[in-house]
Amino acid sequence: MEKLPFDPQSWGVDDTSLWAREVAKLNADTVQSLLDNEVDGSTLVALEKEDLRTELGMKSLAARKYLWHAIERVRWQHESSDYSLAIDLHQKEIDGLAAQHPGDANKKKRGHHHHHHHVVDDEVLNLLQSDAQRQRQIMEDHFLAHRLQLGGGGGGDDDGES
Repeated sequence: MEKLPFDPQSWGVDDTSLWAREVAKLNADTVQSLLDNEVDGSTLVALEKEDLRTELGMKSLAARKYLWHAIERVRWQHESSDYSLAIDLHQKEIDGLAAQHPGDANKKKRGHHHHHHHVVDDEVLNLLQSDAQRQRQIMEDHFLAHRLQLGGGGGGDDDGES
């Protein structure tokens, strides 16, 4: 299988139909309907539940539900990847602060005149570090709960298709 761009917003119509066939395992009618309507990635993640019936002309409730779950999964993966990127960035900033500061908290107490250096003390760094870790933990828990809620996150376990 070809590699899909990670960000669904950047998918073209071909990427979306590749996703529909290979990843979401949608039936041929649904895949065709996405193609006919020239649904690209940014259109896909912006679809409303109602659009599946009205815009895409999907009559089968089972097929609509199946597609809707698949779209939610794409949305969710995209959001959580944005979120973890933000956390990684935050972590880099903290590491940057830590690097500028080779444990000289005691020097700072003696000579009060270099406040303009913005010396970050260990306590603040530790707080920032544990905050970033807590954020990541929350995200992972959230991600897991979401996957379970969507039925294990795998495509094939939903009997919604005939």
